[in-house]
Amino acid sequence: MKKITLLIIALLFSVAGFSQFPTPGTEGFEGTTGPDLAAPTTPSPWTLGTGATGNQWAVFDNGVGLTKRWNITAVAANVYAGTNSAFMDRENIGLGNTSEDYLASPLLTVPTNGQLRFWTRSTISGANGTEYLIKVYDNAVATAGAQTTAANYTFTPQQWTEATLSTTYNIYEEKVVDLSAFAGHQVHIAFVMRFTQPTASLGGDRWLIDNIRLVQQCFTPSALGATPQSTTANLTWTDATGTSWEIEVVPGAAGVPTGVPTGTSNTTSYIATSLTANSPYTFYVRSVCGPGLSSAWAGPFPFSTSVAPIGCGGNFVDSGGSTGAYSSNENITTSICPSNTTDLVTVAFTSFATEAGFDVLSIYDGSNATAPLLGSYSGTNVPPTFTSSTPGGCLTFVFTSDGSVTGAGWVTNITCAPPPTCPKPTALVTSGVTSNSGTLAWTNNSTATQFEVLALPCTSPAPTPTTPGTLITPATNTYTFTGLNADTCYTLYVRAVCSATDSSVWSISSNIQTQVTPPACGGTFTDPGGATANYANSTDSTVTICPVNLGDVVTVTFTAFNTEATWDGLYVFNGNSITAPQIPSGNPAGNVPGGLAGSYWGTTIPGPFTSTSPDGCLTFRFRSDGL
Repeated sequence: MKKITLLIIALLFSVAGFSQFPTPGTEGFEGTTGPDLAAPTTPSPWTLGTGATGNQWAVFDNGVGLTKRWNITAVAANVYAGTNSAFMDRENIGLGNTSEDYLASPLLTVPTNGQLRFWTRSTISGANGTEYLIKVYDNAVATAGAQTTAANYTFTPQQWTEATLSTTYNIYEEKVVDLSAFAGHQVHIAFVMRFTQPTASLGGDRWLIDNIRLVQQCFTPSALGATPQSTTANLTWTDATGTSWEIEVVPGAAGVPTGVPTGTSNTTSYIATSLTANSPYTFYVRSVCGPGLSSAWAGPFPFSTSVAPIGCGGNFVDSGGSTGAYSSNENITTSICPSNTTDLVTVAFTSFATEAGFDVLSIYDGSNATAPLLGSYSGTNVPPTFTSSTPGGCLTFVFTSDGSVTGAGWVTNITCAPPPTCPKPTALVTSGVTSNSGTLAWTNNSTATQFEVLALPCTSPAPTPTTPGTLITPATNTYTFTGLNADTCYTLYVRAVCSATDSSVWSISSNIQTQVTPPACGGTFTDPGGATANYANSTDSTVTICPVNLGDVVTVTFTAFNTEATWDGLYVFNGNSITAPQIPSGNPAGNVPGGLAGSYWGTTIPGPFTSTSPDGCLTFRFRSDGL
């Protein structure tokens, strides 16, 4: 990019009073071959575009190292912009000597909140002992020789070493020096390279400078705010110095900025559009005070868009909204239908949390609760995605909550689209459930020649489109799952495979509960409700456990026990029937049905029990009351 140096400085200067560089006032060392006097003469004036007759730049030194002075370089690799940069080379100044080489500005007036800004770098990697200083001759006077007298430069507002001048030695970096302490003062500003040579050999580094400006600081915006809607947000801020502003909106609650604006504004507000409903974002803003003059980025300021209304492209949420909890004693029915009669409606859950077992959301494939039930859900596992089965058809959601605990509820995304090219199976039916197997049947609604099936524990998340299943080929409309765990809740899934690149969404069955494994040596003995559920009222259950091998005896060790004390009791008999001798607890008959004393009840774990009967068996009879 070609630099533009304004040449109207002479109109703004006079012998008696001087001003800052013309706005934007960039000195890029273009249109010059170097200082006015032939090298190596110092001091020397240097006629540049930001100077004026009688008030120009100058170069001078402290009298050490007289073969090098500030000049220009036109080597493209050493230039930040345009064709030239200011350049101070190194030289051998002898062991123990210190050189100071000055590049001094014309006499200037520092503006309120003034900043010196310039681009710079060094040329040699590593620490080489060179110092880079900004020095100020404050309350300067326009008398002969004052500009080039080093003793007049008594203030050093900033200095660097090779390590701090730029992050990478051969890459230009903009430096900003605060000169607000000199506001309204007439000053000369000097760029000073200082080096003390530690050996007799050539040492130190060089200094490259380009695009020098003296400007009023462009302040960072403050008081950021956001008023989000579902797909837009009104972003606001406060700023008194900018003439325009650049905005970057980044997805995520802790979005990292790229530094590339996503929008601009000529006022202290901006409407961000095309946002995703119910999603977190972060925004940043910076002031633009002139060409190439911007503030630091203000931010991050996080905000979240609101949920969209129920309907295609919207959101379905519980009564508490996306951030609140639903209420107690709710009974709410919501039907969601596609806008076009040729489309299907799909509802995908992104979060779900209700009181497990008590606050239930049921989903029906139709316009009311008399339609086929697709599933009922409570707890914190996110339900699967649901799609209506017929074009133009609806999905109906019925939510009921009890009178106590509430939860965060749910958030869903609603989409509407034409029917898929590979429709999902429907009319799922389970049967033949044993302690380790269960059968699933379905209706095929596509041209699929293969299906995938899947059995997951009821507490597992629903499968996604990338979740693999068991492939059934050749295709049948039934499948028996084997190898299941006893006394365990499973959800069964099936999807159609129409081609290698086209599968349906997963269809979901109602849950199945595998049966308890019959008690046997090495097995488990539970109440009739199984390991995870309660036994029923009015239970009268008898179980006999005998050894497999002749001469062995049975031992039963309880790991958990909890019955209604004095009402629900477990009797133990030392043999293969309830006519065998009882192994009593010492409890009275209590209120246990049948009126027999000696049963075990309450929460104290009984036993263990080991048979002493000749047959090696133990028999257990459990009885519960009707309440």
